[in-house]
Amino acid sequence: MVPARFFQLPSLKRLLFVHPPKSRPPPVAAFLYTVLHFCRRRRATLSFIFLLTWVFLDLDAYPVWWLSWLLYGPPTADEALSHNCTKTDRAALRPLVVVVPLIASQLLRVDDALARWVSPSLAPCSHSHQPVAHLSFFLDRAMSDEPTARSARELRSMLQRPRLAAVLHRCFAHVSIAFANLSREQSTNSHSMDLVHNLVITGGSNNQFESAIHYYEKRFSHMLLVEPDVYSIRAGWVEQALEEAKYGTFWQRGATMRYAPRFNIGFAPFRARYQRHINGNGLYRLSDRCFDHYRYLVRKRYGSAAYDVAMCQYRLSIENLAVYQATAHRFQVSPMIVAVGVTRVDEDDLRNQFEEALLVHGKAKYVPFPALNVMQY
Repeated sequence: MVPARFFQLPSLKRLLFVHPPKSRPPPVAAFLYTVLHFCRRRRATLSFIFLLTWVFLDLDAYPVWWLSWLLYGPPTADEALSHNCTKTDRAALRPLVVVVPLIASQLLRVDDALARWVSPSLAPCSHSHQPVAHLSFFLDRAMSDEPTARSARELRSMLQRPRLAAVLHRCFAHVSIAFANLSREQSTNSHSMDLVHNLVITGGSNNQFESAIHYYEKRFSHMLLVEPDVYSIRAGWVEQALEEAKYGTFWQRGATMRYAPRFNIGFAPFRARYQRHINGNGLYRLSDRCFDHYRYLVRKRYGSAAYDVAMCQYRLSIENLAVYQATAHRFQVSPMIVAVGVTRVDEDDLRNQFEEALLVHGKAKYVPFPALNVMQY
């Protein structure tokens, strides 16, 4: 219920009625005062109306857009989303780079993930694999930033461990460490919320993602993005990624949510769209001018909102129906990766439940609050 003090606005009334006490108030001021008086006396009713609005109102009202199309013509998609997409000769590009984006404080997560790779049942590739893909660790800050430089040194030492070095030599043609060279402000995630659209603000992660695309697109046709909390549950995921990179001209190919929906404070239809987004960990097509333009439109609309959810919200909006029609085939779900969020999982259960899964994106062991049990829906 809206508190009573919300409607006690004597200062606002003094501002509205700047006139002699006995004179007639201006029409706008009189109307506003009437509205305030009604709200003060009907706050329980208004609270109930707001609750009904939140539960039932769809802010993407189809009749409104249908009327707009009737009056002004059907929606059309920007030609920049479908024409003249190729930037360079893709035949000259290497087929795949596995990119691990990280910040200085995430080295422990990287260590956990790499420790699994030395196991033959969890290794990136099989023993008969000919190394084609490259592996690159992509730090957000510049080498001049001391925590970043220290993490880079520790990471180099980590990669030289004999058993791990042997696996990397067998599975990857080249291993490198690169830097996005972001400033402190550019690399910071505020994690504030857009409560209406159900979007979390992650400007730092977005900037690192964009930097990675522009950094690697000059040499590679596809990028497999695996954050430090992505870990293997079966061997051969590099070979599978190389195979899936051939699956048409997709822009993003990754995992859907594989955990139970939770309470969502956003308005409809945004809270439902969130359940359908493709997680940011996955395959991306590089050196594609049309994909660049799509991400530009998403940033223009949603700013620094988390890029994976924002890309989904944008194309599923009824306002952008023509965009959806032109780009739906560009976003594909892959069974190779399972996204379990902060749910606690049993690896044997995951292997039994998802027979094609090779990688898992899950952060239950890193979150500061109790995680939930996994449940497919």
